[in-house]
Amino acid sequence: MKIWVIRFLYLAMHIVTGTLDLVGKLLYWSLFATAVGAGLTFGSLLAFLYVIYGG
Repeated sequence: MKIWVIRFLYLAMHIVTGTLDLVGKLLYWSLFATAVGAGLTFGSLLAFLYVIYGG
């Protein structure tokens, strides 16, 4: 009986750590994508303003 409890706990731990890893990766990629998108938007806005006023 004890072995089943240990196996169940091990499986549960494995599932939890896997889920946390996946969530962490998703968060990391969404933050990365947001940063890149903001950088591109800001950069194109600056270029646009430079062309209008600085040219």
